[in-house]
Amino acid sequence: MLKSAPFVPPVWASVLRHPPAKKLRLGHFPTPIFPFSPPGLPEGVRMFIKRDDFSGMETSGNKIRKLEFLLAEALEQQADCIVTCGGIQSNHCRATAAVARMLGLESYLLLRTNKPEEDPGLVGNVLFDRMLDANLIQMSRQEYGKYGSEAMIKRTCDRLRLEGRRPYAIPVGGSNGVGTWGYIQAMDEINNQLKYFHGHIDGQILPAMGAAPDISSRQFLQITNAQGTGYARSSKKELEFIYSVSRKTGVLMDPVYSGKALFHLIRELNEAPEKFVGKSILFIHTGGQFGMYDKVEALQEVIRQDQVERFVMELQTAGLTRAIASRSVRFASSVTTNETPYYDVVVAGGGVMGFSTAYHLAIASPKLKIAVVEKDPCYKYASAILSAGGIRHQFSEKENIEMSLYGTEFLSNIGTNMKVDGHDAPDVQFVEGGYMFLASERGMDVLNQNYATQKASGADVQLLDPVALKKRFPWINTDGVEQAILGMKDQGWFDPWAFLNALKRKSVALGVDVLEGEVKHFDLGGQNQIEKVHIEVQNSPECGDKRFDSVGAGVVVNAAGCWSSKLLEACGSFDYPRRSGTAMQPHRWW
Repeated sequence: MLKSAPFVPPVWASVLRHPPAKKLRLGHFPTPIFPFSPPGLPEGVRMFIKRDDFSGMETSGNKIRKLEFLLAEALEQQADCIVTCGGIQSNHCRATAAVARMLGLESYLLLRTNKPEEDPGLVGNVLFDRMLDANLIQMSRQEYGKYGSEAMIKRTCDRLRLEGRRPYAIPVGGSNGVGTWGYIQAMDEINNQLKYFHGHIDGQILPAMGAAPDISSRQFLQITNAQGTGYARSSKKELEFIYSVSRKTGVLMDPVYSGKALFHLIRELNEAPEKFVGKSILFIHTGGQFGMYDKVEALQEVIRQDQVERFVMELQTAGLTRAIASRSVRFASSVTTNETPYYDVVVAGGGVMGFSTAYHLAIASPKLKIAVVEKDPCYKYASAILSAGGIRHQFSEKENIEMSLYGTEFLSNIGTNMKVDGHDAPDVQFVEGGYMFLASERGMDVLNQNYATQKASGADVQLLDPVALKKRFPWINTDGVEQAILGMKDQGWFDPWAFLNALKRKSVALGVDVLEGEVKHFDLGGQNQIEKVHIEVQNSPECGDKRFDSVGAGVVVNAAGCWSSKLLEACGSFDYPRRSGTAMQPHRWW
C-alpha cells in the first residue's frame, strides 16, 4: 500500500501558514510542456501547453495534485473512508475513488444529477466509479441548491460516524487549504521548467491560478467571463471549438475547465492580437477529458453537423463521385453481402424532389448506384401532383432564387434534358403567366428588402406602386395596397404530373432503380450512421404476402416531403442537425 512521505514546502512558499506535513506520491511529475497551435491562434503569437492530463493515475489530470495532500492527511487521521461530492460525471470524484481504492479506503461519492431516481448506467466516469467499487449517492440539483455541498457531505459523514466509521471529508473539487498546496507545488514545478525556456514564455494561462515570486514579473493574462453560460455548462460554440482543437492538434480538451479557458483565451487574443505579437504563452491543460461524457448528446450534434457540412463541401468542391464513394466505403462494409444489394445513394421518396435528386446525381456521377423508394406509385397523395405546379423567383433568400432560376431554365429545355430514346420528347406545358406579391404599408419594408435580393440574384422583377398596379391590372382592388412586385418573365405554371413522369422515366433510363415500398426502419452503425434500409413491400399480386426487403446504403436522402418526420422516427430517438423550416407533417387537403 502507498505510504505518505514528509513534505518540505518550496522556499518561496515557506512563509505560508499551516503547510502540510506529509504528501503521497501519486502523479507522474513534472508533466511535459509542448509547442501548441490551437485553431484561431493569431499569427505571430507562440503558445505552449503544459499537459497535466499526462499526470497518470487513471487520467486524473491536475485533480491528483490536490489528492496527494488530501489523502495523506486522511491517512494521518486514520480515516477508513472518504466522502466527497461532484457532478454525475465528476472527474474529481472518479480520481478520489481510484486513490481511495489504492489506499484500501472506501469512497462515498455524492453525485449531482437531473434524474436522481434513475440509474445513471455504466457510462464515462460513472462506469469507472462502479469498477472502483465506490458507493454512489445521487442527489437532485434542487437538493444540492437547497442544502449545499458542505451540508450534504457533513450529513453523510455524520451518518457514517453513527455506524462506527471514520470518514474524511473532501469538498467539491478538493478545493480547500490542504488541496491548494497541490497547486502551490505545481507553480514551483512550472517555475523550474521555465528556467529551461530562458524567458521565452511571457505569459501563463491557468484555469486555476497562483503565482510564485520568481515568475511574478511575467505577465499573467486574466480572462474575464471564461465561465461562459455557467459552471459545467457548455455553449455550442465552446463545444465546436473543443472539437476543432482535437481535429487540428490531437489534444482532447475537457468542457468544464481547460476547454472553456482555451476558448475564451483565443477569443481574447483575437480581440487585440497586436498586443500579443512576438509573445509566447503557456497554457496549462488541467485534464479531465472524461467530463465529455456529460456532453455526449451535445457533442453528437456538433460532430454530425460538421460531418454534414464537410460532406456537402466535398460534393461542391471535390465532385459527387469521390465524396459519396468515400462515405460509402466508410459506412457500408457491414452491408455489402450477396443477399443484400448495396446502393451508394438511397432516396426515400419518389416524388419530384426524390427523382430530381436521383436524376442530377446520375448525370453528375454515372458510376453511382442509386435507388429511389416510393410507397405510392400512383401518387394519390403526392404533394407535387396535388399542387398547381407553380414556379416563381420571388423569395427572400438568394439560394432559393438561384435554385428557382435554374428550375426555369431546366423547364424551358425539358424536351432536351428529359428526352429518352424510343419516347416522344416530354412537354410539361410550361406557361409564363407571371407571379405577383402585394404588400400593405406594414409589409413594405420586407417587400423592398426582398425586391433588392431578387434583383441582385438575377430575377426579372418590377416594383409597382398602386397607380401602376391599377393601370396594369384594372380588375384588382388596390385598397390598402402600397406596393407590389411583379415577376416579368420565366415565372408561371406547368403540368406537375407530366414533369414527375418525365423525371422518373429519364432517371430509370440513366440506371436509377425504382423500389416500390415504404421505408420502415434503418440499421445504424458507428456514429449512428445509416448502414441498411428496410423496406416494407405492400400486398400485391406481384409480391404476394407483405415482407421486408433490405438494401445497404452509403448515403440516404430523405425526400419524403410531409412524411419526413415519420421517416426520421425510423432512425430512433437521437437528435439530428436540423436547419429547415419546411413542413414535415401531412396536410389535409380541402
